[in-house]
Amino acid sequence: MFHGPLLGRFQGEVQIKNASRIYDSATSLIIPEKNICEAFLPKGILSRLDQENEFIREGMRITFKLFKEMNETCRQNNIEFVVTVIPTKEMVFSDFLEHKPELPLSDVLDKLIANERGAREKTFKFLSDSNIRYVDPLPALKGSVDHELYTRTAADMHPNKNGYRVIAQAISQSFETGAVAK
Repeated sequence: MFHGPLLGRFQGEVQIKNASRIYDSATSLIIPEKNICEAFLPKGILSRLDQENEFIREGMRITFKLFKEMNETCRQNNIEFVVTVIPTKEMVFSDFLEHKPELPLSDVLDKLIANERGAREKTFKFLSDSNIRYVDPLPALKGSVDHELYTRTAADMHPNKNGYRVIAQAISQSFETGAVAK
């Protein structure tokens, strides 16, 4: 009773609803009528997406180089190489987070979302220019924000089984319909 899924869910929801009071780097988004109750840790994510940071740019350059090498190795072995670009939780909820000064850390959220858009554009351009196929599950995730896609805690921003199911379905659907971008 005390350690089962019901108590865990209750603890997670308390953490989420009080995230900005518990953690100075967290904020929450609560929209009951849309079944949205989520916490975000934008400060840490922002530092990993800062397009002005030379280390981030170098990391992207190395990633692109490795993608190119992996694609070439796969082609030489008659294997199709496909990249899935998984967005941050903040990007998935960007329609509800962006330009909302009433939210704690709204300036950080806005900058994070802008930086992620830039990183995604660079990534998609590189993949297209390199003739590397990719899947973008962002539209599917945005269309499912009311389905509790992320872990029910204020400290872990990873998808839960619902989120991973949406990502997997987007990948599967892109192959079924031939909509894998190129």
